[in-house]
Amino acid sequence: MESEKRFKVTSPQNITHDRTQRLRERYKAMHQDADVFRATYHRKREELHDKGVAPGESELDEHQVDQLLKGAEAAAGQEDYETALAQARQAYDLLANAIRAMMAHVPKALAQTEQAPPRADSGLAQEQYRHERQRLDYFKQAHQATYQRASAEHPVSAPDYDHKLLAVLEQQATELEAQQKYADAIPRVQRAQAVVITALRQLMNEHSMQMHLLQEQATATAQPEPVDNSALRLRYERELQRLSYFKQAHQRNYERATAQGDTAMDYDRPLLAKLENELAGAVKREQYGEAIQLLKQAQGLVIAALRIMLDDHDFVVVLDISTPELEYKYELNRYLGYEELIPVAISMMRLESDQQEQVLQMSEKGHWMIDQARQRAQSGDYPVAIRMVQDATSQIQQALRQAGAPVLTGPPATPRPEAN
Repeated sequence: MESEKRFKVTSPQNITHDRTQRLRERYKAMHQDADVFRATYHRKREELHDKGVAPGESELDEHQVDQLLKGAEAAAGQEDYETALAQARQAYDLLANAIRAMMAHVPKALAQTEQAPPRADSGLAQEQYRHERQRLDYFKQAHQATYQRASAEHPVSAPDYDHKLLAVLEQQATELEAQQKYADAIPRVQRAQAVVITALRQLMNEHSMQMHLLQEQATATAQPEPVDNSALRLRYERELQRLSYFKQAHQRNYERATAQGDTAMDYDRPLLAKLENELAGAVKREQYGEAIQLLKQAQGLVIAALRIMLDDHDFVVVLDISTPELEYKYELNRYLGYEELIPVAISMMRLESDQQEQVLQMSEKGHWMIDQARQRAQSGDYPVAIRMVQDATSQIQQALRQAGAPVLTGPPATPRPEAN
């Protein structure tokens, strides 16, 4: 149920956990490949010797291969999987080159039946396949939840996805998985994702339009606004700033998802343009209450698309703090990662208006603190700018906790000079 859904935020201390896991799996697979090729090398030499065929000059330095693999094992023992992977790959390349050199002068008829075996499955295709299946499950759940929410509020006419086609694609992927043909299974799963995503996008757009029509009907029958519009105007200005903030967050994540090959979920831009056009008319008439409601609808439209991209998404950040400037950029990216979760938290936790107001005010304070930090950084005062960004990050974390998100934090940051 919706109320049971938890909001996931990756701990700052674990932001590289996924990358470490991938490197570890790649290292293990590469080490296994090297062992297979070493056994193949010796078997081929024995087979060629038994058949009276002189192998080509292999020039394999077995001692170097042993040292590389032992070094890789030692690095892996210290969890330095990047070094371990590099050394295992060097050993693999030496063995592969030796096998090719050995077979270079083998007669063609013999070579056709005695080629070196194909490289063992590295496991990367299997890892990607499992990731794609998880994404497919998520999109199916998102479609079901959106459909239930929309149908509870208005009749739904958006077409459902093709369940028969989806079942065929999933069955094909499962059969290929059973044969360990993960590279062939991946396109089937990705096509299945596209089937669900297309239906989900249509459903989201229809839901947004229906909510807009319902709001228009409610506005038409509503009582006139209070004469005093000063407070409503201030609130309208805050909501307008928040819409701009949500659009910027969506754009950043849309570009990032596109660059990384992930699903980039856009919102209904024609509908947003229509809302903004009506918004301009309401402001011109000084109907700020109506303008606020239009802004809320526009925010919901953008947040829904942003949530699809960020929900259950772990941010992976490569840590490089070798200079004060790089450390500042790292801390700034860390802040931005938390800041972009604010609209998702508001959407998922279904906050009351006063709670939402508190969360957004805290978020705005963090944004103001970042502006001050950027000014310090532009002047070259990176130590102070770093501390200011860390303070802003703490502010955003506090806002997320206020929203009910279980934000994990690690040990305190290294003390920095206080900002003046």
